[in-house]
Amino acid sequence: RHEVVRRYTTRANQTFDTGRSRKVVAVGVDIPLHHGTAVLDAVVVQEHNVWIHAYVFPDAAGEYWPVTFSPYDLHATDDLGHHHITVPATTWAFPDHEGLGDKWLWPPLDPKASRLRFTVSNPWEAAWSEILLPPR
Repeated sequence: RHEVVRRYTTRANQTFDTGRSRKVVAVGVDIPLHHGTAVLDAVVVQEHNVWIHAYVFPDAAGEYWPVTFSPYDLHATDDLGHHHITVPATTWAFPDHEGLGDKWLWPPLDPKASRLRFTVSNPWEAAWSEILLPPR
């Protein structure tokens, strides 16, 4: 599975670099958490590929030994019932516990999907926001 995801991430990055038509489908999507902040700064769709730029706070990755993973999980479910995990493309952690990064949805989006429900969870809670997708 990891090898397939790695290959997909490489292909998706190359697809986005070719200048094909992209659609920004959402900007500033707030995920309503009580004990933290999660915002999808941008959600972009190009053909079957979905790219997400996400911001989380606090992001305590690596702060408490031996924790070496982000305490936030981001995934999506489309209106056809397909579950999508997010694959990190880039990730940045800042000294004041802010986390920022780019992610891809895996598996690629079915062209018949018309909405995505993004869910963010941490050890204490989970919340979601839904976005409409333009016709492709």
